Amino acid sequence: MRTFLIGLSIFFISCSHTGQKQNTAVQNDSITNQNENLKTYTWDDELCHYTCKYDSTLVVYRQLRNSYDLGFQTDRFELTTQSTAFEISDIEKLNVDSLDNEYNRKIHDLKSLEVINTKYWLELKRQKVIELKKVYELTRLSMLAYTYPDTLNYNGCPAECKKYITGLVKGGDELLKVWLELHEEHIKQQKKLGASNEIIEFQNNKFYEKYNTSDKLEYAKMDVISFGWWNTVNHTIRRVNTDNFQNEYRKNFTEIKEECDEP
Repeated sequence: MRTFLIGLSIFFISCSHTGQKQNTAVQNDSITNQNENLKTYTWDDELCHYTCKYDSTLVVYRQLRNSYDLGFQTDRFELTTQSTAFEISDIEKLNVDSLDNEYNRKIHDLKSLEVINTKYWLELKRQKVIELKKVYELTRLSMLAYTYPDTLNYNGCPAECKKYITGLVKGGDELLKVWLELHEEHIKQQKKLGASNEIIEFQNNKFYEKYNTSDKLEYAKMDVISFGWWNTVNHTIRRVNTDNFQNEYRKNFTEIKEECDEP
């Protein structure tokens, strides 16, 4: 009987030690898995370089990179096709087909973009789609206006634009009148902002230098489209608000190390 009891004691001790070893092994495996799930990610802003750790079971690299491009509004989702003429020679460089192709590529990229799966980022993406579409539509009209100025009178065009459209459509003296009024309004605004007499004189001289050339109607057309019509409709574009971008972005990292330049 004593031999049997001793045998049972040894058996239970052995089982207890085995159970402890198994629990320890499970804990070690869990820690190892957690460490394997932590990935390194780097990104930059205007002043700092960030080295971060993120949990790859919650968010993946492409979501972080896509959301970065969306939040920082990189050229990835901005139209960069030349759409403004500052010199007469620029007019012939304006290519609507190039704009159409760029827009189609970027709107497809944006709509199919996989961002961080939270309410903030999904809403930011939705707003960016609306913004890009509106910018494209108005940019396209401004380019067509060099040949077909009446296209600027789109449905919903602000009333303040009507005088610019009338001048562009009628051309001649009417266009020159609108151009001169646009310049005088610009000078008035510069004086309110405290521009020096030297700057005012320089801008007046540049304007009348163009006004007194044989190409004055071409110069008038460029300025009225770019600084009259475009500056007015540009205020109607609902821009994406990314003020809270960095705070939302940081939420995805378990560890952040910063290396910053002096401001």
